[in-house]
Amino acid sequence: MSYHRFIARLSFSSLQCMAKIYHFMNAVLTGFWLGVMGDKTLDHSDDLHYKRSKKYIDDSYNKSGLFRWEKAALKKYFPEAGSILLLAAGGGRETYALSRMGFEVDSYECNKALVENGNEFLQRSGIEERIKYLPRDTVPEEGRKYDGIIVGWGAYTHIRGSEH
Repeated sequence: MSYHRFIARLSFSSLQCMAKIYHFMNAVLTGFWLGVMGDKTLDHSDDLHYKRSKKYIDDSYNKSGLFRWEKAALKKYFPEAGSILLLAAGGGRETYALSRMGFEVDSYECNKALVENGNEFLQRSGIEERIKYLPRDTVPEEGRKYDGIIVGWGAYTHIRGSEH
């Protein structure tokens, strides 16, 4: 093997190793901090995250529709129309897409800034549905029956044990 080929492979392998170490450490630190944080700290952490990430309040992102895997899951497990309970609605992407597909969507979000921005986006986009504020670790009080329930992707990092 030539010197140049050896150095190129060594460089490539070291960068792959560094990426694996980064992802491992990210998971360890995320798990540690989620275990240490209480409700109020998680609320502040959410605020910091969503204030830094403008993606969830960007109209083009929120109008991008459902991701391919979301469409596949919807097609496989949900009726073609009906009522949907959407928890962790974020900035309105799923509410927008589901509403345009003909679903009646009751959307909830625990981040007040996302609720406000999401509702402004939905109103600008001509969507009647609105996102309602729902405090963390609670469920809507209405006892309505739905054809399907969706929990937004970002909420999975906040789901704790069954005692909550």
